[in-house]
Amino acid sequence: LKINLKSSLEKLRLSGLKPQYEEKRNIYKITYRMPGKSERTQVNLPKVVIFDEIYAKEFGKWMGDRCGGRSKVGVANKNWTFIKTFEYLLQSLNQEKIDLTLTHSSSFNPKLIQRKVKKIALCKTQYGNYAFRVEVSNKLLRDLVFNKFEEHIYSILFNSKRCVRHAFYAGLFEAEGSISQDLHNISYAFGINLKKERTNEEIRKVLKKAVYLNYLLKMDGFNPRIS
Repeated sequence: LKINLKSSLEKLRLSGLKPQYEEKRNIYKITYRMPGKSERTQVNLPKVVIFDEIYAKEFGKWMGDRCGGRSKVGVANKNWTFIKTFEYLLQSLNQEKIDLTLTHSSSFNPKLIQRKVKKIALCKTQYGNYAFRVEVSNKLLRDLVFNKFEEHIYSILFNSKRCVRHAFYAGLFEAEGSISQDLHNISYAFGINLKKERTNEEIRKVLKKAVYLNYLLKMDGFNPRIS
């Protein structure tokens, strides 16, 4: 993926953020100033991102366990190795100011595992007792890299080597999947919250995800089923 920086800089300029950038060997160093603030925010953006086995696995994890909202790239999980390998990916993309945080519920004592991170936060909406989070605040990285790959992920996987697809499955299922005790059945579930008002297009996107993933898995010799 080659990064198209010009259109994004123009959007920042029209928003009054006064963007500037410096081109280095492998990255763009971009600064902009938020309205009402004197200091400038700096972010790094890789010039090229290769969707290889390493990236495919971490991207699958991000699709399953992302966190941080629309302007951040990050994942949340109880497994420390899961978190650290995603941190290595962010570092390989020349990201700085990467946050590692332990979030926990009010009933959990974070002192049991707090040695792994410096930042601890009580989260009222915590799913489970606790989770580790690693994330970077970089809307350009989110929009121009991660969102772009997600938009075309199934056509990218279809045209990738089988080993790349398998790496993606490994990350996706590590984040959201489960394995039966006899190891014969691997299941993955995703859906949509119908407690909120949803459009037909939003529901169709979920169905398309299920159909496309089912097709790819069959193509690679698995025996998936949609339920």
